[in-house]
Amino acid sequence: MTRPDLDRTRIQRLLIDLGNSPDEVATTLRLNGFVGVREEPCHCPIANYLLANGVKDVRVGTDLVEDDLDPLAPDTNRWTVQMPEAAGEFVATFDAGGYSDLAVELDDLPELEEKP
Repeated sequence: MTRPDLDRTRIQRLLIDLGNSPDEVATTLRLNGFVGVREEPCHCPIANYLLANGVKDVRVGTDLVEDDLDPLAPDTNRWTVQMPEAAGEFVATFDAGGYSDLAVELDDLPELEEKP
């Protein structure tokens, strides 16, 4: 059985909607209150944005967004989406120390509320 939150087109649209440059991505995240932890692919600002938009078990990298499921999970629950260039560049800059206003420690991450 497939999961309803795994509409790859929707996930890709959410990523594209963040912006056309790393700075636009940062602005979108900032304006919507998304912060995250550096070098934590499951807790970066983009991961938190996706989680709040109903995408479960997410791991964000500079090139791909993928599930964070147990490697032994059934294939129907596994997924990967190509990261748009602007969002990928944002992740690389964020992890390297940029966009410090969007960085928090893991213990300081706010509780995420999923959008309806």
